[in-house]
This record gives sequence, C-alpha cells and structure tokens, in this order.
Amino acid sequence: MGRLHRAFLIAKVVPHGGTQAKYRCVAAMHHHWCYGILPLRAVRRFITLLKKPLHQKIIHEELRLLDGQYGRQREEPKFPSNPCPFSSFLLITSFNVDCSENLEDAYVSGLGLRPSILSANSGIFDGGDDTDITVIDITNPEDPAYCFVPRIQGGYGPVSSAKYLGFEVEPPEILFSKSTPHLREVEGNGGIETGGHDNSELAAVISLQGERLITLEMLAEAWKDEYLVLFLTQEGDTAERSESVAFPIIPPLSDLALRPAVDYALKCGDTGELEKLLWLPGKADAIFEILKKYQPFPDNAISLLSQGLNQVNNGHVDLSGFYVSEEQIISLLASIRNVEVLDLSHNTLITIHTVRVVLVSLPMLKHLVLLNTSITNEDLSSLFYDHPKLFYNLYSLTHPLLLTSNSHFPNVFAIIVLNPSMRQLNVASLPFITPTVVVQALTDYLRTCLNFSPPLFATHFASSILPCAVLSSAPRTETETWSTRLVPMIASR
Repeated sequence: MGRLHRAFLIAKVVPHGGTQAKYRCVAAMHHHWCYGILPLRAVRRFITLLKKPLHQKIIHEELRLLDGQYGRQREEPKFPSNPCPFSSFLLITSFNVDCSENLEDAYVSGLGLRPSILSANSGIFDGGDDTDITVIDITNPEDPAYCFVPRIQGGYGPVSSAKYLGFEVEPPEILFSKSTPHLREVEGNGGIETGGHDNSELAAVISLQGERLITLEMLAEAWKDEYLVLFLTQEGDTAERSESVAFPIIPPLSDLALRPAVDYALKCGDTGELEKLLWLPGKADAIFEILKKYQPFPDNAISLLSQGLNQVNNGHVDLSGFYVSEEQIISLLASIRNVEVLDLSHNTLITIHTVRVVLVSLPMLKHLVLLNTSITNEDLSSLFYDHPKLFYNLYSLTHPLLLTSNSHFPNVFAIIVLNPSMRQLNVASLPFITPTVVVQALTDYLRTCLNFSPPLFATHFASSILPCAVLSSAPRTETETWSTRLVPMIASR
C-alpha cells in the first residue's frame, strides 16, 4: 500500500436530456498519508454515519437536485466541481478525523477541509500509479456499497477490504465480537491462517464484512473514458437487464382501499374511523403517504394527521412532504407534547416567517430541519443577524445555507487556530450556540489534541479539519458515540 490515496463517491444521476439514471462521480477527495488499515477504518466511519436518517435525507436531497441538470463525464452542461458539499464533508471528515472515546482509536490526519476536496469531474486514475483508490456508492445511502482499487499493485478493478490488505481468503466472522471491532479471544487466531496479518488488520477487514461491494460495471459506467472498452461492451446489456427486472411494485389490497376511504372520510368531514386504524402496524405510514398528496391540505384532515403524529411521537415530529400551511402547523404543534425535533422539509409553503413563529411557539425545540422549502439563504442569514435570541435553545438547524463550507452567516462562536508552520488562521464557526454544544465541541477537541505526544496544539494538526468536525456535531445522547454522532450542518467559514 502507498501513502497517497483518493476517495470517490458515486451515485446514479439522470443526465441532462436523458431519462435513465447513470452512475457518475458526485464527490472526490485526496489524502497525502493514507495506507494500510486507515482507508478501511475511514470507510467504516463513513458507512456508519450513513445510518443516520437525517444524513440519508440530506444526501437524497443533494442527489435529487442533480437529476436532469448536467451532462455525463466531460459532457455539457458541465458538472459542478463539488455539487454535494454535505456528502463530501462526511467523506473528508471520515478520512481525516476520529475523536473516538477509545483513545487508542483516536486519529487526526492534519489535513484541512478545502485542500482535501477534489473535483467531481476527476478521472478515477488521475492520481497516477502511486495512488490507491476508495470508491463508495451512495445512490441509496440506506444500502451503500464500497470497493478499493489497489493501483500501487497494478490493479484496475474493485477489490474487497480483505483483498486490499492482501488476505488470500476472507477472515471468518466467528473470530470477532459483533459489538466491538476487536478480536474476541483467539489464541493463535483459532488456527486460522492469517498470512502474518495482525489483529488490527483483521479487525479492519471484519468491520466491513457484510457491506455490498461495487462491481466493475459500476466503475465503468461512472468513468466511461477510463473504462472505455468495458463500458462499450457492457452498456447495452446492462440497460437491457435493468429494464427486464423492473417489475412494478403492487401495494397490498388493503392499502389500495385506503385512498378511497380517506377521500370519503374527508368529504364527509368525519375521520373517526380512520383514526382507529392508526394503531394498526404500518397503517399510520400508509395514511401519511396518502395525506401528502393533498394540495392544499384540507383543514378537516388536521385531526387525523395529529392523531397519527401522536401515535408515533417520540419527541420527533416529521412533517416533511405534507403541504400544510403555517396556521395548520401551529395547530398541529399545539396538540403534540414535548417536540424536540421538527422536520418541515419538502413544503414550499414554509417561509422564514414560519420559522420565526415555530421557534417562538416551541422554545424547547432542539433540532429543526428545513430542506427544499421557500426559505432562501439570505432569509435565514438575516434571521440569524436580526433575531439571535430565537436560537438560544436550538442545538442544530439543517438548511442549505449550513450545508456548505463557504456560507455567510454571523460568527456567534468559533474555534480559531493558528497554523504555526503556514502562519494561517483556521476558523470554524457557528451562527448560534448553546452551552451544551460548546462543552461537547471543546471536550472532543481538547481530548483528541491531548491524546497525542506532544499535544497537537503546537502543530499544524490542531488547525486541520478537527475544529470544523467537532463543531459540526450535534450534542450526543448517553447512548451515542463519536462514530454514531449526528452531523446536522457544517461549521465552517
């Protein structure tokens, strides 16, 4: 394995003028010192972060905005260099930072955010023969796939984590505990031939077992020029196979009967019988999907929606996709107790005034999600400047303004570090802050810096992506760790 490494995110995106989604690169990064088990651990960290529903929602939104807008590789309209800044941020932090509570696993690369970004138009082999490669498929972040391409060993095709580290066979999972990436109790590794690989390599390989592997055909579709011969011979067959298995999904008859029942109940103004169905498994979600199709949202459906939300209420109210007005939202929230997380995404009726009203009516709200609304970056930035007290109790806010590293907003709290070697200031800031966020960010930062000898404060490592990574993390619960943290926004300027 070499020292240089490049990592790419690929996804299926509908090209400009096309109708069928094709794989292409949507984010890329490079690392100057990443080899051995480090790429495996980075992939494991990234895939773990993908398990967060909010991260999945943001990634789906980034990919949705790309459909039909740009040409394929080296085709017009030209693809942006960094069209998925949030996905890119998760990837870069996964490869550069681990503020693990287990200090033995703590890791800081010393690299910054912006210097790590590569153009999404980069060729997979642009790094040369001395640069190994990681590729991760995020088309469906709920079910990602990965592979390594060992260029230093002369490889062009995808290999698993075991093959990348030189294992002749996949290590058996029985050697490992499911709850920890370390070996359980293996004297002589249980008689298994490891080819001289140590426990850390075995643990890194096992941590990725069970994850899907990217195929050569997927790479060929994403980088058609580099894999030209394979692409030309496979493209037609692949499209034909995908069309032949595209069977329509027929919902259960009980769900088919729900839409007429909902229509009739709303026409009669009596949703009492439907409200009784909300307690049955799966019925609340089925009714929610029907209600999302009403535009405008009928006032006499508010009671049904309220009952359904209370049925699944765990402090998280998800109104994304419901075409509800500001008045209807306030009515709904008045009927639901202890709202800590509110999602108002995918509703163009949501304005900056709605945000003000919601924050006033829910002073204990902790997380607010605003994707695909009518709120512009300028609207939200102005609200930060003009009404800072509205955000005194809010832990995080997810909006396009805060999902890129070069946004303009007030600097309410920042970690500012001087790079002693380059004489540059590195600033990571937030537009609002709570004591909980400050304490956790500083604890993560100081614990990680002090874990190294000498401490990182006097080195360029302290001014790397580390300040941005710790400030971008939402407060963790008692059961959450750094690896399972929520990243609701990017704290960077």
